[in-house]
Amino acid sequence: MAEVLHELKTWPGPFQATLEGRKHHEVRRADRAFAVGDHLRLREWQAEPSGGEGGYTGRELTVKVTYLSAGGSWGLPADLCVMSVERLVASTQEPLRAAASAALAVLRMAERPQKPRTVAKLRAIAALERALQPSLEGDGSPAVGG
Repeated sequence: MAEVLHELKTWPGPFQATLEGRKHHEVRRADRAFAVGDHLRLREWQAEPSGGEGGYTGRELTVKVTYLSAGGSWGLPADLCVMSVERLVASTQEPLRAAASAALAVLRMAERPQKPRTVAKLRAIAALERALQPSLEGDGSPAVGG
């Protein structure tokens, strides 16, 4: 059976807890066919404080479903499921990709009309991109943000 990858939005608190190894479960709407062995790409989502649209922060991690309590079992509502998950071993490039993704997210936010860009912020982003570029080239990985 082929592995299935589900991309899911995740709030910052639960994302950080999973990243740190303190959270080993996902409670989700049973709106798709989750199964043991599936991979979940958890993408951190931050809402705008003003109630605006929000967006992805650039941080993500992948976990594997090791156990599934389906909706309707064990007293769960039919439209919810609970999955036990384990974090997949991170590649050596993951911290670099995460840093580059975060820098790109900051850059994109800085380019929004309502958010004025600062020279210091742009210089920091450029320095980070220059520092990361040699590490990201030639490892066979796709370009970050591409």
